[in-house]
Amino acid sequence: MNWRFEKLSQVSSDFGFLNGADLVERDSNYLIKAAADLAIKYDNDLKPSDFTSEIINFKNVAIVKIVQMICGKYFIGPVYCKWLYKWLVLTLLCECA
Repeated sequence: MNWRFEKLSQVSSDFGFLNGADLVERDSNYLIKAAADLAIKYDNDLKPSDFTSEIINFKNVAIVKIVQMICGKYFIGPVYCKWLYKWLVLTLLCECA
């Protein structure tokens, strides 16, 4: 039982950065390092340069989808959706903080 728990904990640690909260809240440098580490560990399946850029692209797509879900769920108008999108991009994607 302990062996299974340890192995599952390791898998969770390796892939944990792919959860929604980390993708949206973590800065790009963290995601690039985590993706590169995973790609090195699974080098037969992943190329570090390709995988890291895919993760950053996925993060950007996730931001857009979050805005679309919020706007669709709460019937928010297009002007507010544009403002919300700009705010999310500046807040979550800005690397200057």
